[in-house]
Order: sequence, then C-alpha cells, then structure tokens
Amino acid sequence: NDKRFQETFEDVFSDRALRNIPWYVLAGNHDHLGNVSAQIAYSKISKRWNFPSPYYRLRFKIPRTNITVAIFMLDTVMLCGNSDDFASQQPKMPRDLGVARTQLSWLKKQ
Repeated sequence: NDKRFQETFEDVFSDRALRNIPWYVLAGNHDHLGNVSAQIAYSKISKRWNFPSPYYRLRFKIPRTNITVAIFMLDTVMLCGNSDDFASQQPKMPRDLGVARTQLSWLKKQ
C-alpha cells in the first residue's frame, strides 16, 4: 500500500462499520494540485476506494422499487478550471479546453 493512502484514508476510516462500505471518489481542487492519476490507480489496490476515471456515472436501484438513481461524478476542475479557495479566487477557464469538451460530450450522451 502507498503510505499516503494508508495514513490519510485506510487508517482514518478504519472503524469496523466502515470497512465494507464502498467509497466513490472524485477529484477536487486540492487533488488537482497533486496526482489525480495516482488516486485513480489506487482503485486497483483498495476494495473500498472507487475512482475509475476523472468522471463517471453510478447507478443504484432503490430496494423494493422499480426506481434506479443515476449519480454523475463530474470533475468540475477539468470543466471550468481550478480555484484557490484560500485567496477566494474563482476558476477562470479549463486548463485544457479539449478535455473539458470531452467530458461535456460524455455527459450529453448519458
């Protein structure tokens, strides 16, 4: 295991009640200052950490109904740029307009 994931995730959320709960993860502004691809890769190591790609869709069936709920996990930093919440700086524009367009195109197809 990666020491940082061990210290900031596995050891922190280690209570018995949390051990078999799946965590659905997405990157936020602070994550984009680090290594988002390492967080995605950690999905292959941890049974609880679910971060298959920068953006993805989840579907859950509500028990005892015919209702399915879709949850869209979007990377808003990729869509509109990063911010500095310590300086009250708002996002100005995406770092890569092509990547932002790809995510928007994916979302429109869902």
